[in-house]
Amino acid sequence: MFWFYYIFKICMYIPFSIIYPMKVYGKKNLVRKGAVIFAPNHQHWMDCMYLLFKVPRKSQIIGKIEIRKSKFLNFFAWGFRWPLFDRKNPTLGFFREVDSILKKERALGIFPEGTRRENENEALEAKGGVAFFAIKHDTWVQPMAIEKKCKAFKRNRLIIGEAYKIEKKEGVGTKELIAISTKELSVKIEELYAQFKAMDDAKAAKKNKK
Repeated sequence: MFWFYYIFKICMYIPFSIIYPMKVYGKKNLVRKGAVIFAPNHQHWMDCMYLLFKVPRKSQIIGKIEIRKSKFLNFFAWGFRWPLFDRKNPTLGFFREVDSILKKERALGIFPEGTRRENENEALEAKGGVAFFAIKHDTWVQPMAIEKKCKAFKRNRLIIGEAYKIEKKEGVGTKELIAISTKELSVKIEELYAQFKAMDDAKAAKKNKK
């Protein structure tokens, strides 16, 4: 079923890694078995390729329905089995497709911010999709942070955060829990993103001591 994924990854891994180098931190945190939702911030349309090549677990990533306007992107969406979401007219088929992925204990990728950041350091408010599906399927949520917009021959960094499950709270309805959990996810992503500066500051301090 995923022949396109494996052929593409085998053929393109080395060229992609050379053209778009990336250092990945936190691989030990990665949920390698069972249903999980990967939830990174969104810097560039190529972020999905970072998940494909740099996260050592296959995931199916939710994309926008607008992808179908491009024959090139639509072909990739078909090949990678990406569910496409229509914000203006959500379909039952989309939700069934996502439900099927998580019921089969696969990895699902969702960019919780819903759109790309115009400024790399700009924090966007997350949408409720991650929390909705995580609560519905009682699945792991794995926050991630991508440092920069994708640029050829410019090293980038990715941090894989610790996975967690959303715990139901007594007296809190599902709608309210989704809202609370979505804000918590935004905080977790920004905490990961702040680690990039902390790494750079520690490196600079170490250099100054020499």
